Amino acid sequence: MIKIIFDILIYRYDKLEKFLIGDKTVIIDKGKINKVVLKKNKIDMNQLSELLRKQGVFLLDEIDQAYLEKDGTVTVKKRKNNPSK
Repeated sequence: MIKIIFDILIYRYDKLEKFLIGDKTVIIDKGKINKVVLKKNKIDMNQLSELLRKQGVFLLDEIDQAYLEKDGTVTVKKRKNNPSK
């Protein structure tokens, strides 16, 4: 019963969802790692590398942005290929 009430409240109020569950966090922006976010979420560089490899990313230069999702997974937005290179 309580779960149903929480589900309804979370569905109706976005701020409540962010407070209770959290929101995605940018961990890499334009190839630069946000070490403050990694430390806050207790992720070391080896763990980050492993998470990125699971997404098929092996070089930071490939990444435009990477997000740490609220469920602990990492989502990567790769840079678009520059035809002039």
